Amino acid sequence: MQILIADDNPDFASLLCEFLVDEGYTVEVANDGLEALHVIGERGPPQVLILDGRMPGLDGHGVLEQVRARGYDSKVAVVTAFPGRNEKRQYEQEGADVVLSKPVPMSRILSWIEGLGTV
Repeated sequence: MQILIADDNPDFASLLCEFLVDEGYTVEVANDGLEALHVIGERGPPQVLILDGRMPGLDGHGVLEQVRARGYDSKVAVVTAFPGRNEKRQYEQEGADVVLSKPVPMSRILSWIEGLGTV
């Protein structure tokens, strides 16, 4: 399964990448939303996209909007600090499959991915 992580926190992105690779997944990391769209444009959409909600340049909302506008059906998890009820609802309306609050245990992300049934 191909996973793309887009997060401007290099420590979190690196730890999550290493964790998922150790679990047998193919993972790529983008440092922000614009880089994520560039990676998707070059390689095609990943099966799973893990987005930071707040990134400089293009945030999670912008990436999600672009991914859905292009018709991609990637499963999307938005990981963000302190998502309010309205923000969570907005992400879901934009097409996010799940919104997780930081700090989120790596095992929670893994459980969500394993639950997708596309491994």
